[in-house]
Amino acid sequence: MQIKKIIPVVLLLCIPALFYAYQRGMFLPGWIQWHNADFQENIDLDEEEERIVLKNRTLYIDDVKMTEREWLVSDVRIVDIDRDDTKEVLLLVWNRNAYGKYHPFWVEEKKNAFYQHLYIFSYREDGLKPFWMSSVLHPNIKTLSIDEESILYIEDPDGEQSEWAWKEWGIERIDETNIPY
Repeated sequence: MQIKKIIPVVLLLCIPALFYAYQRGMFLPGWIQWHNADFQENIDLDEEEERIVLKNRTLYIDDVKMTEREWLVSDVRIVDIDRDDTKEVLLLVWNRNAYGKYHPFWVEEKKNAFYQHLYIFSYREDGLKPFWMSSVLHPNIKTLSIDEESILYIEDPDGEQSEWAWKEWGIERIDETNIPY
């Protein structure tokens, strides 16, 4: 009889812990590489360098939290992605929203799942300003590197590699044509 009394108490204690674990992405795929970073870079067009810190899946610039509570940041890069002589902040983000505040008309229901995104921001004294924010990424990005020409080299979880670059208004695949990504 004692077991029947203990089970509801255990469940009451476990549910908040499981909810917290889910919120912090503890059930995301094991292939995700959660990076930490701490470096200096001038990203706001002034004379001083800003301190960029990626720690515990959160981005800070000059000790100010820059990312939303729901975002889990796995990587950060500072690069002039659109080649206009101004650096942008690239974030590889996991969150529970596939499309942002508004979703396409053909999406009937929102699923409560995590999705990977590539977000690009400009940075000014008053913080991050959205420059370009992807919907759900296809393919998912396991590793990301960027060369001096602002070409993104991506490896997906299956080991497939691809090259991407900024084109007119967005990141597009450039190593092959007619790819369904």
